[in-house]
Amino acid sequence: MPTQPSAHRSLRIALLTATLLGAGVLHAAAQAQFEPAFQLFAQASAGDEAAITKAADSFEALLKAEPANPVLMAYAGAATTMKATTTMLPWKKMSFAEDGMAALDKALALLTPAHDAVGQHGTPGSLEVRFVAANTFPGGAGLHESRRTRRQAAGRSAG
Repeated sequence: MPTQPSAHRSLRIALLTATLLGAGVLHAAAQAQFEPAFQLFAQASAGDEAAITKAADSFEALLKAEPANPVLMAYAGAATTMKATTTMLPWKKMSFAEDGMAALDKALALLTPAHDAVGQHGTPGSLEVRFVAANTFPGGAGLHESRRTRRQAAGRSAG
């Protein structure tokens, strides 16, 4: 029976290899989808009002495919906060701002040491999430989450 453990080991190695290869293919596809969304986000950040909703929708779609990805969640949250500038209705402005801040807060809370690995744009995911969060409300939003979010963006405890 010495062949059985060897067969099980071979099967485990084959499954692990297939999983790792599949993850590489999925990551490449995610990177290919991330770039157009990021370009829309950059245009929206530069003041292109037409790109704001497109950027928010793009990152929301990417986030649905990877709901635990803090980088995608941070960009989706930041784009959602930008949507507050696209409406005249005060309750919609507040809703967009609060929803965006909540997403940023959650993205910061999801960060672990594993996110210190280099990700999109050659930047560690943890650094990119903190940068997006800090850049979204550099002077503070006046919302109840803003103080905690700014502390988390700076890498300090939110307590």
